[in-house]
Amino acid sequence: MPARRRRTTVLAEAAEPAHARLLSLYRSLAQLRRDRPELTDPASRHLGAVTENPDAAPNARRFTLRRGEVTVLVNLSAEPWLAPLDDEGDAVLLSTEPAPVSDGAVLVVAESAVVLGPALG
Repeated sequence: MPARRRRTTVLAEAAEPAHARLLSLYRSLAQLRRDRPELTDPASRHLGAVTENPDAAPNARRFTLRRGEVTVLVNLSAEPWLAPLDDEGDAVLLSTEPAPVSDGAVLVVAESAVVLGPALG
């Protein structure tokens, strides 16, 4: 396929709602990585990972990943997960789906991820 046609195809795909949403998510994640140096720090001394329900089937697991002050909650299950916040000062920095916070917990809906940490500012 000629380069000009490939470019036109890519631009047309990016305008489709599902593709536009994914592109927006990638851009937001790239910005978050620029804003939060701990997300790109190669040192492993501040890393942590926990499988919240290790006996569940692989497609039903929930994970908590930590890197410095940032926590990533990943819900691979078909059920929502009400995850307690580690710190009351944590805010949702990025989420793949809406992630409401109330009463010291965040709702991680099915098949989604949430990035938490001290509010940017």
